[in-house]
Amino acid sequence: MFGLAYRDLLPAFAVEALDEGPEQYGLMLSMIGLGSIVGTFALAAQASSRKKGAIIMAMAVALGASIVLLSFSGTLAIALVVLFAIGFVTAFRGRVASFHMLTSGMHPVGTLLFGFIAEATDIRIAFRISGVALIGIIGVLGLWRGDVRRLG
Repeated sequence: MFGLAYRDLLPAFAVEALDEGPEQYGLMLSMIGLGSIVGTFALAAQASSRKKGAIIMAMAVALGASIVLLSFSGTLAIALVVLFAIGFVTAFRGRVASFHMLTSGMHPVGTLLFGFIAEATDIRIAFRISGVALIGIIGVLGLWRGDVRRLG
């Protein structure tokens, strides 16, 4: 819900925050894809790790932080670097199928919520709130459900 809405709002971010057009938006999507490919290889290298839960939680926090960083990017070049990082960390989200299904099911709700926030305030504000909310939820989950951190 909090970590996926950025993709649906990315066209508006490209136009409103970066003053870019469809070609640059395509480049932005490509950087997410490239980051996901690199992240998949990094994930494969972690296959034998005993700290999978901690890695997944760290990547979820990194996703939230990356979304916040994206909201502060003022140029296409900076946005592309951040979007590569977002693609990288989202590759780790698919590691746990149930977590992926939960976030996918809540995706439309998050898009609606953050779309309203973007319309009422600014697209950058919506991205910041989304990223901080994701970090907060993961923090609460980590404190409340220690078994998630200990996934092996």
